[in-house]
Formats: sequence, structure tokens, C-alpha cells
Amino acid sequence: MNEVVKRAEVPEEHRWKTGDLFASLEDWEKEFNQVKEQLQQISQYKGKLNDPATLKKCFQLEDELSILMERLYVYSHLKHHEDMAEAKYQALSDKAKKLSVEV
Repeated sequence: MNEVVKRAEVPEEHRWKTGDLFASLEDWEKEFNQVKEQLQQISQYKGKLNDPATLKKCFQLEDELSILMERLYVYSHLKHHEDMAEAKYQALSDKAKKLSVEV
């Protein structure tokens, strides 16, 4: 085979199942916004990590943010690599990268 096959021409069984992460871009956006909101909560722990219970809550929030961020990042990059010429997924990938820096 000498030509690159377009994504739409690849049989379904040979494609990533990105729907297992998010059913739609709208679902991705909802989780993205959730992470942005939860990220604001981190600042409430500044200067208060001398108490074990507070430290535990901070770590739990950080763990939850990390898991959500990983899902956002992986989905956006899989979609971007499906078709690197698709501007919509380039933007999604960039958006996830920017948020991962904030997290």
C-alpha cells in the first residue's frame, strides 16, 4: 500500500475507541469546565497544610484533578492524532495542554 488511508476509510475495528472516554465533545467540554472549577479550590489550602486532615483533603483533590486531567489529555491527543489536519482537534489538544500546565 503506497498511499495514506483517510481516517474515514479505516475500518471501525482498527480505530481508537475514544467514545469509551467521552461520548461527545460536549461531554469533554463539561469535564474540562469541571476541572477548571475544581482547580480554583486548590488555593483554599495555601498556608493551611499543617493539619493532617486538611493535607489529606488537598491530596484527594489533587488526585481527582490528575485523573480527570489525564482523561481530557488522552482524549484530545487521540482525536488530534486521528487527523492532524483537523483544526478542531488541534485546538482541543492545545486546550488540554494549557490546562495540564495549570493543574
